[in-house]
Amino acid sequence: MVVAGTASSAAAMTVMARLRCLIVIIFLLRRQYPCLTPRIGRHYAADLIKSDMPVRYEEFSPDPLLAPFVEAFWQFSLDPSDPDRIVHTIVPDGSVSLAASFWSGRLVGVELVGAAEIAQTVQLVQGMTVVGARLRPGASLTLIGIAPLQIAGTMQSLPQSHWAFAAFERGLEGLTAALEARIGDLSPPDAVIAAAAEAMDAGRPVAAVAAALGLSPRQLQRRFLAATGLAPKAWQRVRRQRFAWINHVTGDATNLTQAAYSAGFADSAHFSRETRRSFHLSAGEVAAYLATIDHGPLQTPSGR
Repeated sequence: MVVAGTASSAAAMTVMARLRCLIVIIFLLRRQYPCLTPRIGRHYAADLIKSDMPVRYEEFSPDPLLAPFVEAFWQFSLDPSDPDRIVHTIVPDGSVSLAASFWSGRLVGVELVGAAEIAQTVQLVQGMTVVGARLRPGASLTLIGIAPLQIAGTMQSLPQSHWAFAAFERGLEGLTAALEARIGDLSPPDAVIAAAAEAMDAGRPVAAVAAALGLSPRQLQRRFLAATGLAPKAWQRVRRQRFAWINHVTGDATNLTQAAYSAGFADSAHFSRETRRSFHLSAGEVAAYLATIDHGPLQTPSGR
């Protein structure tokens, strides 16, 4: 019995030793190769405000040739001197984005980000830069061959065989050249959807927009949902909220109440409810998080 007990204890100790060894190996791998750290996940409350250091976000206007397809190019970067990793919150913008992640100058992944009503988060590591193109309604199907409804509310990694990988090897300059080559003789996205988006960005009610375009509300909903991945009213809510936050972080609005009114919210309570719905945080908490980011130029909605 003593021998059996000793053998059992020895086996247990061996298992524990192997477990400890495995944990150490995983820890060392993640320190040596930070890009292996999972970068995408959905978080709430405290997870959304873990960043307390200035990181940089800026947007760039596309050239006239790409303007019908691309609303803006953007870049988010962490300096190599920043802490090991942060959880970054993506403010919903109602658009499909083509994005690429670079670590220490090396391309590590390309993703298609679908339109979403709820704020999504990504985990970024020291020395990482993420660049991308925010596409106009309907452009993802034209340029990439993927319907917005397929990717709504998700982030999907693209295979290395996808043309975007080769394009992103030269950063935004390479992406711009690749997109210009792809549009060729392509017609711009649905003109009716483009007009609807501009009118809704300007604050016109969805029913009035549909009537002005000679569509019933149901017809507009069907076409707009197919082009963006979001229903018209949901898209307009997202865009209105984004415009309020742009006014806040750029200083065009002196406080959150003014930011809410400038974007078309009925009152600050309405803005607070929409913010909590999208971020699961109060407006004050979101403002505190956005204050940790060094914002460069930002593109306002086309109808504003």
